[in-house]
This record gives sequence, structure tokens and C-alpha cells, in this order.
Amino acid sequence: MNILLMETDDQLRHALEAFLTRGMNSRGIYVYSYSSESEARAALQRWANYLDCLIVNVKTPCGEGMELARDVRERFPRAKIIAMSGAFYQPVEVQAMEKLGIHALYKGDMPKALVAVLNTP
Repeated sequence: MNILLMETDDQLRHALEAFLTRGMNSRGIYVYSYSSESEARAALQRWANYLDCLIVNVKTPCGEGMELARDVRERFPRAKIIAMSGAFYQPVEVQAMEKLGIHALYKGDMPKALVAVLNTP
């Protein structure tokens, strides 16, 4: 499974990367982590056409995460997209994400909620 992780908080990004690659006891999970939308986009340009999952911080200071999620949805329609935030989502935000097939997670519910989403077909 190829996972692109975009998280602005260095400590959380490293913890999630470690959890995904070691904590889930899964072989074949490859996590490519980036601290900004521009870094993640540059990496996506190098990828041919295969991405299984995007985990993205959508409430960044620049608000760039949701844009990346929309672009990934368009380019990789079968990929799971998990939008995470340290702030609670408004119901209208969750509805808009669900229409795009994006899972909205609160960072306080990690990693249990993340595992549940990753394990769904």
C-alpha cells in the first residue's frame, strides 16, 4: 500500500509514519511523508499513476490540504483519502468531504480511527 502523508506538525508526522510502517505490523506499507502541500505535489509529479491512500492535514495555516485532497481525488479516483484536523469539523465540512469520498478524522481520535478507515474496503 502506497500512502502519501502530508502533515505540517513534524512530531505528529513522524509518529504517524512510524505507526503506519511499524505499528500496524503490516508488510507492504510504504509511507511517503511531507511537511507541506508543495512538497507533496512535487512527489506526486514523480509518481506514474498509483496511490492507495492520502492522509492529509486539511486545516493548515495556508489551508492547502483540502486543495491537495481534491486534486488527488481527481487524479487517483480509487485512492482512500483521509482528511485530518486538530480542530473539530463543522457538519457542513463533513458533508462536503463525504460527497468527494473523503473521510474526515479528528486528530484526537487517532490512531484508532485511522486504522478503522484503512481497514475498510
